[in-house]
Amino acid sequence: MPHLAICGEHLFVHAGVRPGIPLEHQISQGSIWIRQPFLKGADHGLPWIVVHGHSPASHGNLTRLPHRIGLDTAAWKTGRLIALRLELTAALRQSRGRSTIAVNSVPSAAAFLG
Repeated sequence: MPHLAICGEHLFVHAGVRPGIPLEHQISQGSIWIRQPFLKGADHGLPWIVVHGHSPASHGNLTRLPHRIGLDTAAWKTGRLIALRLELTAALRQSRGRSTIAVNSVPSAAAFLG
């Protein structure tokens, strides 16, 4: 199973990437377990917006920065689950331009079960 996926300008990983390291030199364990070097950095140096989970924000909401989008809301604790919908614009379909981001917040499955 791949440890990352690229779609347009977005790089999808579980936890993050090692800042300053080219993608071809990233170790798969880093994309699964990394926290502070990735979260504390101002920019990771890659040409994609990294979409990740694994590290819930203290405010329990989506984290959106120019270089990363954090989706972990600690749903097990907060009851909030975030869904991210990325829509390709005509410019992106034709020339790999910018995509449009829409964020929807829905209750977690645990809230429905009890």
